[in-house]
Amino acid sequence: MYILHRTNARPPLDIKDAEKSDTVHFINSRSKRQRINEKFDAAKSRIERHQKRWTEIGKELPPQINRRHISVISIGGVIGTGLYIGTATALIHAGPVGTLIGYMITGTIVWSVVISIGEIVAFLPNVGGPVGLAGLYVDPALGFALGWNAWYNWTIILPTELSAAAILFNGFFPNKHEDFIRQSNIVAITTMIFFAIVINCFGSRAYGEAEFFFSCFKILTIIALIIAGIAIDLGGGKEGFIGIKNWKTPGPFVEFRASGALGNFLGVWSSMNQAVFAFFGTEVPGVAAGEVQNPARNIPRAINRVWIRITLFYVLAVFVAGLLVPSNNPDLRGSASAGSPAS
Repeated sequence: MYILHRTNARPPLDIKDAEKSDTVHFINSRSKRQRINEKFDAAKSRIERHQKRWTEIGKELPPQINRRHISVISIGGVIGTGLYIGTATALIHAGPVGTLIGYMITGTIVWSVVISIGEIVAFLPNVGGPVGLAGLYVDPALGFALGWNAWYNWTIILPTELSAAAILFNGFFPNKHEDFIRQSNIVAITTMIFFAIVINCFGSRAYGEAEFFFSCFKILTIIALIIAGIAIDLGGGKEGFIGIKNWKTPGPFVEFRASGALGNFLGVWSSMNQAVFAFFGTEVPGVAAGEVQNPARNIPRAINRVWIRITLFYVLAVFVAGLLVPSNNPDLRGSASAGSPAS
């Protein structure tokens, strides 16, 4: 409904005055509160449709990921390429302290985002994770765009992970012939593809069990590496006590693409970009909420453990790596292609 509205402050004195002073506008009579209520009702209707659809799906495909699975996945599920391989690039561009600062800033942002996702998913576990939440709370068009972005991200991540697996595999066989490296790459990548296909041929419980054991192995490995790194830094290696020697020479920061403070800032910024890739997948507990038993209870518990991974497995690991490996170590530049242990 539309009504006429006069904008003059006083009534006109005559017809000519009225013709000069009156301005007539058509204004929508619906109040702002009514429009907000209509948007709220539309969002509520979409949520109810999503919940009804997931309820019907749950009857045919009941959730199979239990508390044990999701708890371990939240801690060690995505430890891998970004930490084992990508840390070398961050050290080259930012130096040990710059890398540590970049990972700490990124970890703080990731922690805030994950906690927010966990709170909403605990209330609406069956809406499709962050993509579904964007479609419900913002606009379906945004959810559509994020869905395609998520598909593209995971599509690109898979070959990246396969390449990283080959690099790590070759790291156990240094100074080998080029033909041997080429053949080992083929074996490693083919094996990983085979296991990925086999796991996806079974239900979500098989994924949960596989991820549980792989995550436990990765957690134990990174803890062992951190302990060994601290022991070497304190004098347990051939070089004796290292301490913060590498922070002094070649220095705590690296000037990246510029000189002075600007170069240091760009180095930290570059390490943050690398850290974003390292933290990729932290939202997995929220994405898997639809497959989790009793998600309203188990998802918040899993999300609250993410700080362990951020603090222990990333920040502490980067700190130890910065103590042991100088930023000008030539092995860092070759790690991405040769699988050097320096990464």
